[in-house]
Amino acid sequence: MEPSSRVCIVVRPGTPASKVAPRVLDLVDDFAADVGRALGIEIPVVEGNLDAAPSDGLVIIFGTAGLSDHRDLCRRAVVVNIDRSLVPGGLEDLQVLGAIEKHRYFMWLTERDTEDGSGLFARKEIAKGMGAEIDFQYASDHYALVSCDRYKDLATLLAGYIAACFEVEATLLGP
Repeated sequence: MEPSSRVCIVVRPGTPASKVAPRVLDLVDDFAADVGRALGIEIPVVEGNLDAAPSDGLVIIFGTAGLSDHRDLCRRAVVVNIDRSLVPGGLEDLQVLGAIEKHRYFMWLTERDTEDGSGLFARKEIAKGMGAEIDFQYASDHYALVSCDRYKDLATLLAGYIAACFEVEATLLGP
C-alpha cells in the first residue's frame, strides 16, 4: 500500500489572543512540503481540532491537545512537538505510530544546515523493518528513538518511516 494522498497534517488554529498561528510559527507548510517531497506526494495541511482529521490514512498531528479523547486516531498518528515527558513511556499509553519531541522539532526549525536522519520516536518493529538504528537508552516496550544514515534530515526520516508504516500497517491505516 502506498501513501499517495493518504497522509495529512492537522494543526490547531491560532486563537484571537495569539499573535502568530501555530501553522506559521512552526513552519508546518514547510515541513509538509519537505516530507511530501521525500514521499513524492503533496501533504495537505488542515487547520482545526482533531475532529477535522480524515477518517483513514496516516495523520501527522502538531501537539497532543485533545489526543486522549481521540484514541481511534492515535493508532494512525505521528505526533510532532510532543512534550519530552511523554517520550518514550507515554507513547505506550497513547499508542501512536510515532512522535517527534519538541526540542528535536525546534532543531529542525532553526538548524537545518546541520540536520541528520535522527530524532524520531518510532515503533520498534517498524523501525527495524526500515533498517533504522534503535537507541535503547531512549526506549520503552514498543517505542524507541531511532536514526538512519540513509536519510539526510528529520523530514526524510519521517517520510521513510511513513512509507514503512504503509507497508506494514495496511490493515491499521485502512483501505
